[in-house]
This record gives sequence, C-alpha cells and structure tokens, in this order.
Amino acid sequence: MVKLDNVNKQPNLITKFLNKILGIFFIGISLSLLLIILSFNAEDPGWGLISSKTPSNLYNEYGAFISSFIVRELGVLTGVLVSLLFFNWSLKFLNKSSIKFWKLKILSAFPMIFLSLMGGAYIEKLLIN
Repeated sequence: MVKLDNVNKQPNLITKFLNKILGIFFIGISLSLLLIILSFNAEDPGWGLISSKTPSNLYNEYGAFISSFIVRELGVLTGVLVSLLFFNWSLKFLNKSSIKFWKLKILSAFPMIFLSLMGGAYIEKLLIN
C-alpha cells in the first residue's frame, strides 16, 4: 500500500497569498464601484456631458466618468449588481472556497447585465408614470 503525501492536497503558501490578494482586490473594486455609483451627480462632466464644473464625485474626474457611463448607459441596477458580483467573488477568495465552473460564471454575468438592463428600464418607466 502506497501513502500519498498531504503536500498535494493542501494549498501551498503562494496560493493562499494570491487568494488573499485577489479577495482584497475584489473587495476594493466592489466598494469603489458602489461609492462611485452612489456619488453620481448629473451635473458632473462625464460620459456624454462636457462641463466646466469641477466633479463632485468621490473619485473626481475618473469617478464622474465611470458613474455617468454606468448610470446613463446601463442603469443603477446593473451597476449595483456588478458590484455585488465582485463582492461575492471576493468572499469566495477570502473564504478559500473553490470556484467551480468559473468560466460559466463569467459568461453568465453577461445575461445578468442584459436582464438587469431590461429590468432597470422597466422600473424606470414605472417610476416616471
């Protein structure tokens, strides 16, 4: 009978370190995206709007550009869902859980964005009426 070493079954130090770094990175992306969307101001210069006013967004010009793109083109609902998606991935990396079917999950993000675009447009239409 041959015994296998436990070396192959446990993740090594580099994998643990990379998981922590990726988890912290995705938390930063998620929180930054949420703050950028929440600090959106329609009068800020950004996507499709030129203004001499200084941006009031928390991330200045870059945040104003990103938030105006997300809110004007995609909708607030889509931006919040993408932020939650990044937050979910960060928790997976920090909890050391394996991400199964990661290619399918990345590809499923596109229909999620499309459906949230449609749902956001419907909610906006209801709010206007």
